[in-house]
Amino acid sequence: MNESSPTPNQDEIRNWISEAIDGTISSSDLRRLQEALRSDRTSMQSFVDHLLLDSMLTESHQDQSVADLVDWVSDRSRLSGADAEVKTTGIAQPSADFVPDAHRGIPSSWFSLATVAALIGLVVWAVTTPDNARIPDGNTIHSELVESVSNTVDPSVAILLQSSDAIWEGMVASNARLNPGPLSLQSGLAKLQFYNGATVFLEGPVEMELLDVDHARLIRGSVRAKVPPQAQGFVIDTQKIRVVDRGTEFGLSVDETGESDVYVFDGLVELHAPQPDGVSADDLSANGESVDGGQPIREVTEGESVHVNDALESVDAELGATKFPSPEALRDRVANQLRDWQAWKQTIRSDPSIVLYFDFENVDELEATVDNQASQSDIHATRVGCDAVSGRWPQTKALGFFRPSDRLRVKVPGRFPEATLACWVRLEQIRPVNQALLLTDTFEDWQPHWQISRLGTINFGLGHQDKSIRRQIRSLSEPFVDRDLLGQWFHVATTYNSHEQRVRHYVNGQLNSRHELPFAEPLRFGTAELGNWLKPRETGDEPIRNLSGRIDEFMLFRRELSADEIATMTTIGR
Repeated sequence: MNESSPTPNQDEIRNWISEAIDGTISSSDLRRLQEALRSDRTSMQSFVDHLLLDSMLTESHQDQSVADLVDWVSDRSRLSGADAEVKTTGIAQPSADFVPDAHRGIPSSWFSLATVAALIGLVVWAVTTPDNARIPDGNTIHSELVESVSNTVDPSVAILLQSSDAIWEGMVASNARLNPGPLSLQSGLAKLQFYNGATVFLEGPVEMELLDVDHARLIRGSVRAKVPPQAQGFVIDTQKIRVVDRGTEFGLSVDETGESDVYVFDGLVELHAPQPDGVSADDLSANGESVDGGQPIREVTEGESVHVNDALESVDAELGATKFPSPEALRDRVANQLRDWQAWKQTIRSDPSIVLYFDFENVDELEATVDNQASQSDIHATRVGCDAVSGRWPQTKALGFFRPSDRLRVKVPGRFPEATLACWVRLEQIRPVNQALLLTDTFEDWQPHWQISRLGTINFGLGHQDKSIRRQIRSLSEPFVDRDLLGQWFHVATTYNSHEQRVRHYVNGQLNSRHELPFAEPLRFGTAELGNWLKPRETGDEPIRNLSGRIDEFMLFRRELSADEIATMTTIGR
């Protein structure tokens, strides 16, 4: 320790660590912090392990300590063999009941044992790095995660192009990349395309298993496949039969007993004996065998239909085309749903509590003004950059934010004892910074910053001159963004109620998390931006937080919407 500098007390060290993480520490205090950490291992252990790591993860874990998890990892690192069973692809779990609440449900692509190890390494780095080196922030770690994600081979084999009234088992949205594995459509219509070019229409209830880019298994339900020449050889298995395309369009259904019906709309398909249980297409290829299983049991040509029974006998059947899902049915259903949504829009525009409603339908490339569709509000926005792009529906528009300069500026006067922020978002990339949804130009008392955090959560921050209070009144959702969500539309909403001192986060119409605040006052917006931040702080990390993606149907209400209202908003707008 420099003899001319008094020995810092623990409160000073705590403040320096907080300022280092916030990026506001002065160069002189940074040097004193480094000296204190080098000279006092107790300070390093009790404060750096706890506060530095906790601050780095505070964006997604609401200031909950991760010291217990770090200590556990440190202890386990001294073990070997069977005693050191650590799940390196997800959250480190010493036992089923150990995982701290702050880490439950975090996707493995965002937080893993490797991340914890990196954080521990940064503690060591903090006490061994020369004075002129900068203490890294959470971006350092997240950049490595982003690079890791970017370098990962995409395992998906198909993409969901369109759906209508679709209820899936699990969360599946339009433009979703589909990995090998089960796919269950409980009701509704859907259209997916395999990467080899084959298009498959589904009508629920349907249970399928995607195997690879040109191979699927139908367990039950009805599908219709349209296979272009470049995808010839596309295979769909059932329990009783294997259907091999030879450049055609065909329908296939499987009933509860496993018996199958095949109808050929155009071209030719071959029926083969089913593949033995446990034998994959890769196994066959490795043995030099054809995936179609050799000679067909029967060929079925245009206009023909057959029923395959338990004995693998193919019997001519009178099947109509209406037994199978069709492109026309999906097109009509989507058109009806679009009309329902447009009718709902007219109702919501007239809601006396709606302040902002941007649907971007009337964006003019030669005009900077973006009209507010809220019928009882005269607040409009100014577009800076931002391309008009395709929206959630083929016939609608959204606003694209692809450059650091893209932004939509708006000025909202008044105070909001209650508020609801809602919009549809489509992210184009995962970035090592928070991505703006709506940020006020300044961050003064009770001004909100609403963004997608760098760790895949909704971050609802509230300005306050007291930094400790600012941390207490920040609300973060449970993590929900991962690589599989890129390119998909999803709906986010956050409600605020100062009377009840609460914040609620919703994702795709479902309550994601609830937060009780120690105190609350009415919100103030003033001048703000969608998708960017005009006046970031001059020091610290993340000076630019522009969104990389699209926003559609942005709404601001001056009341707290109910869970049912948000669910309806999502269902009818999907």
